[in-house]
Amino acid sequence: MTDFYFQRIVKYACGSTLFLDYAIQYGADAVYLGMVDFSLRAMRKGELITLDNLKDCIDLAHSFDKKVYLTLNIFAYSDDINQMIECAERIHDANPDAILFSDFGVYNVIRKYMSKIPIHVSTQTNILNYETDRQRRFSSGDREKNEKSIMFCIAKHSTCAK
Repeated sequence: MTDFYFQRIVKYACGSTLFLDYAIQYGADAVYLGMVDFSLRAMRKGELITLDNLKDCIDLAHSFDKKVYLTLNIFAYSDDINQMIECAERIHDANPDAILFSDFGVYNVIRKYMSKIPIHVSTQTNILNYETDRQRRFSSGDREKNEKSIMFCIAKHSTCAK
């Protein structure tokens, strides 16, 4: 029989401060924080995670030695990009352990305005064609990691197949 060592990492999605408290109390190792304006899974109950309380939420999680992944995983319109640029300094100062993105316009904002924060590709990212796959590969430097392996490769055109 082969012995395997498995590291248990419990991650919990939190769109409100209530769920952040639950995640900490019940032993999550890391939390995904969804800000109300920039997350696909932002909750609509309890005290929402906003730009105004983001730093306090991250500081709370860090005080319990929890990692914090901030999800900026909306499919952004131009107005969203402009709003994110306006919020970038405060997001950077809140000090998340990493940011997850799903939109390459958001990726560009993170690279330009929050360059010291590690970037992860969200599982919400749509890769439906070889040009997007090529952009993802071109954009994936040392700072970026796929949160989950992207299993889908575009058959003939994808560099995955080669």
